[in-house]
Amino acid sequence: MTRWSLVAIALCVSCGPPPSPAQQIKDGETALACVVRDWGKPIDVVARDCTQGVVDVAIDLIADGATLLAAHGAPNPYAADPRVQQSIRARFSGDAGSVATAPAMGAGPAGQPASP
Repeated sequence: MTRWSLVAIALCVSCGPPPSPAQQIKDGETALACVVRDWGKPIDVVARDCTQGVVDVAIDLIADGATLLAAHGAPNPYAADPRVQQSIRARFSGDAGSVATAPAMGAGPAGQPASP
């Protein structure tokens, strides 16, 4: 077997079918449970622990949690983070032209943007 044949086989093995809808739901629930466990930690830590280092996904999950917790009057340690607020506005505004009021209670150190 040539080296290129081995490369082709390796690529085919890694290109399996996408996860089923049930698996996607399970993966989402697992990530959300992780974010709940890491709630209040810096976003980079949440991303590392819960979303395989994908910061944008972690921010979206945090925005979901912040919105749900705001309905119950719970503090939001990410209230001062503009990335979370932008995600909340983008995801929960009624239309693209209006700006939703983002939950902004209880700013804390976790809500501060990461230093470059």
